[in-house]
Amino acid sequence: MKKGLLFVFAVLVFAACKKDNDPAPADLATAIAGNYALNSFFSVTEGDSINFPTLPTTIQGTTISGTISATKRTSNFVDLLLTVKELGTLPLDSVEVRQSGNTYELYLYDLSLGTVEGNTMNFNVSDIDPDTNEPFIIRFQAKK
Repeated sequence: MKKGLLFVFAVLVFAACKKDNDPAPADLATAIAGNYALNSFFSVTEGDSINFPTLPTTIQGTTISGTISATKRTSNFVDLLLTVKELGTLPLDSVEVRQSGNTYELYLYDLSLGTVEGNTMNFNVSDIDPDTNEPFIIRFQAKK
């Protein structure tokens, strides 16, 4: 009986001392902060749609590419800056980062914006513009 208890105790001590090779980030914002290159981009605003299924791409000699940068604001909030070359920029301040397992979810108030899993950010927002009743859609995928 004593040998059995010693064995169980030794196993528990060994398991408790296991080293973690990937330490958890200090906070959620730090986990996703950084620069991401857009792989694709789709938007519908004011009845106009833009679809770049693959980025970067060249159209009539002009290279279209994009980035999204996530800058830590607080431990669970980031500021996002979406830049699409030849189209412009879209700042999104105070985006909340929530964790669900290995996925980080992005929210602007109660509106779900997308997720970050590993080094990939998937952004998917669709709504109806209350002034025009036109759809408003922005979707993209980006990698760190």
